[in-house]
Amino acid sequence: MDKDPAIGCLGPEGTFSDHATQQWIKWQRQPHRIHYYHSIPSLIQGVETGEVARAVVPVENAIEGPVHAALDHLAVSKQSPIQCEFLIPVALCLFALQPTKLSEIRCIASHIQPLGQCEQFIHTHFDPLPDLHGMPSTAKAASELVSGTPSFSHGNPLDACAIIGGQWLGPMFGLHPIAENIQDMKHNQTRFWVIGNPITLPNAPNKTSVVFTLPQHVPGALERALSVFTQHQINLSSIASRPTKTRLGVYRFFVDAEHERHSINPVLSELKTVAQDVSWLGTYPCFQEMSDD
Repeated sequence: MDKDPAIGCLGPEGTFSDHATQQWIKWQRQPHRIHYYHSIPSLIQGVETGEVARAVVPVENAIEGPVHAALDHLAVSKQSPIQCEFLIPVALCLFALQPTKLSEIRCIASHIQPLGQCEQFIHTHFDPLPDLHGMPSTAKAASELVSGTPSFSHGNPLDACAIIGGQWLGPMFGLHPIAENIQDMKHNQTRFWVIGNPITLPNAPNKTSVVFTLPQHVPGALERALSVFTQHQINLSSIASRPTKTRLGVYRFFVDAEHERHSINPVLSELKTVAQDVSWLGTYPCFQEMSDD
């Protein structure tokens, strides 16, 4: 009997990517083995080398914006087409080892994304501000706290240390929630792409993602590239730029094009006449928020 296909996930267990992957597997109703990776580059490479059939990649948060590492590495990936997109609600909690008053917290650790998503809460509820420490993941912050020797304590007593993460970290690590729903936006969400091998899905493709560069020192080059989509009456739901890391002032442009009733092929052909290094990232269906319900 064949093994269930492997799916890559930004680990370790307990991260939001892990939660999103679990939700996607449940929704897909096809068993997968989850393989955890320590970074987004290694996650995407896992698909390229065939170590996993697919991967779930976080690409954008409603508060913090694009996940730059995902865009940068997918831009140069040749074997990781996007198969679908889905959204996960992001509710964040502040955890401590035991019931603790906010006024007693002196340091907070989490992944940099949740720290940024709770910026208003932190500045409103703490005076003086606690030390903030970026960690590889929310789950790593939780595991270090319960270990009794967290790298982020810097001399603070354990009962003055807290971490930010998803609500499941409480029962998973035996932590106490001392504040709930602390994200700065009530309807906080993260957008995920499933990349890799094709998937049988109920929805027809309705979005295409493309990345391109522009000819240098050509006035109106970006406008001409974007007008290709306008002329074909195709809406761009997202536009982002990232440095190519070759020299200052040279950028890649990422666009998400909605085309439910249009063919995208003529658009891409025309785009290649006015832009450079045009790469198709995938044509795929989009799904609304996946929750625990």
